[in-house]
Amino acid sequence: MMKPMKVRKKSELHSRYGIVCSNLQECQTKGCKKLGVQEEELSCITLQDGTEVDDEYFQTLPANTVLVFKTLSDTPDKMAEQVSKILSTVTMDKNIANSLIEKAEHIPPSTLKTLLLNIAQCSKSNHAAELRSEDPSWFRGMERRFASKSKWMEFSAMNRVRSYFREAKDAWSKADFNTPQHEALTEIRLLWERKLKEKEFLKYYFSRINQQEYTFCNKDGWFECEGEYSLDNCPEQHMINPYSSYQERAVFSTWNMDHQIEKARTVLPEMVNLIKSGRDGEVCWDYFFKLLFERENLRLVHIACHDKKEHTSAQLDEKKYLKNSLRAL
Repeated sequence: MMKPMKVRKKSELHSRYGIVCSNLQECQTKGCKKLGVQEEELSCITLQDGTEVDDEYFQTLPANTVLVFKTLSDTPDKMAEQVSKILSTVTMDKNIANSLIEKAEHIPPSTLKTLLLNIAQCSKSNHAAELRSEDPSWFRGMERRFASKSKWMEFSAMNRVRSYFREAKDAWSKADFNTPQHEALTEIRLLWERKLKEKEFLKYYFSRINQQEYTFCNKDGWFECEGEYSLDNCPEQHMINPYSSYQERAVFSTWNMDHQIEKARTVLPEMVNLIKSGRDGEVCWDYFFKLLFERENLRLVHIACHDKKEHTSAQLDEKKYLKNSLRAL
């Protein structure tokens, strides 16, 4: 039976190509052609964790499995094999584990060692516990009203979103608005307050219990750094599970939700300019609401990946917020 598969070279981590084949020989022929590899140079075909694939095993693989074409000139995947063995001994999300195995050869050894130690420590912790009675040390220094880990994490997410709204109101208060402009601003502020309450201040950003489309963590509570705003991902593969211990919860507080189109340098000043210019009636303010509070403009990043320099490549798009432009689309 024909099925779609993904193929890549060992040396090209992010370049994957689709082929359709019914057996390993056909996969090899089509894959080599797609990748520009001579068949006589091919040493083997493996999964991303280094498991070698023969024809019988190929038949059991699901559609769109990623297959790695290794040539005689490629170096052995010793690091990937070691990481695979280590991760097989701990309880961990399969997708995250496979991602680490896939990228093992490209992560600096010191960084990889730290990651694996954190994963091992998390596996030995009481990370699966949810209630205060099940893991009292996690709640150290916390008010008694928080009876579960998820309730605290939801509260933490809400605090971050509320802080963005406070920053917006602070920026508006410093602007020299006249009376009509104040009235326009009040209308926007009340609208946003109502929307934030309806969305419960996006409290599920950090919740492993109430998973939403926009939640940053997986069901086990693992968060992955999304990298600097100009990168596709985090080259250091920073990860954390604040549900695992009091210490990890404290460290997670240093992670940032970074605005790709910057809040203080771009979004809020442009809002002030539009109101002052009397163009508030021409603007779709929902666009600015999304930039300040919603997932599409936010990246969760480790403190080392928080680029505080000006985000020159991430700018506002007038076509998305001027009503005349929107009608023309």
